[in-house]
Amino acid sequence: MLHAIYDRITVAGPEIVGVRLTQAAYAHGLALALPEKVEMARPTGLEPATFGSGTQRSIH
Repeated sequence: MLHAIYDRITVAGPEIVGVRLTQAAYAHGLALALPEKVEMARPTGLEPATFGSGTQRSIH
């Protein structure tokens, strides 16, 4: 989905310094809907999915 919205993301070190939307994103009005400031998110505290930990159901 990111490729459908952003044509170019310019990064300087750990910071996003500029973005350019795709023509389709402009055509759908996303230039007005998206925030002006874009930041990189780094998920912290998340654990990788583990299988068999009771979150999956067996289908017999």
